Amino acid sequence: MLGLLLAAALAAPPRPRAPPPPRPAPLAELRLDAWDAALTGRWGRLFAVAGRLLEQAPLDAEAYRMAGDAALLGGRHGEARRLLGKAQLLAPSDATGRLLQALDAPLGPPPPGAPPAPPPPSLRALAWLDLGENRHLSVPRFTCDCAARALEADPGEPRAAAVRAALRCPPPAK
Repeated sequence: MLGLLLAAALAAPPRPRAPPPPRPAPLAELRLDAWDAALTGRWGRLFAVAGRLLEQAPLDAEAYRMAGDAALLGGRHGEARRLLGKAQLLAPSDATGRLLQALDAPLGPPPPGAPPAPPPPSLRALAWLDLGENRHLSVPRFTCDCAARALEADPGEPRAAAVRAALRCPPPAK
């Protein structure tokens, strides 16, 4: 009897093993992918890279900030407000706070009898400045490029001019 059981166990095919889970992409690869997506204006790709970063670290405020900036620059304001709000809860940032304030500004003329409101800042300029401060992406050359793009979106943006002056950025290429 024992011989039959042993023969049956040896004759049975080995159990198939599940494939190992995929390894997460190294942070350096994700950063290069994010830089490429931001500089070429592929907002969906930047949003996907931020999602990959969030898979690795679900409470990464900078990844939420990157996804929110990508959503805003891609024209999805509601999604941007939600993601930037999460980023602000996890790790407050002045740039993200200004961007959320601008997103929450009421549209249209002020109510009758109210003083005229100052012109709202350009959302695209604020998003570029916020993206330039992102810990995952911030290197001086990228930050200079973000400030230049912010100045393209809003030529009078004082923070973008201050960033360019502080980093001694070369003049933008025409």
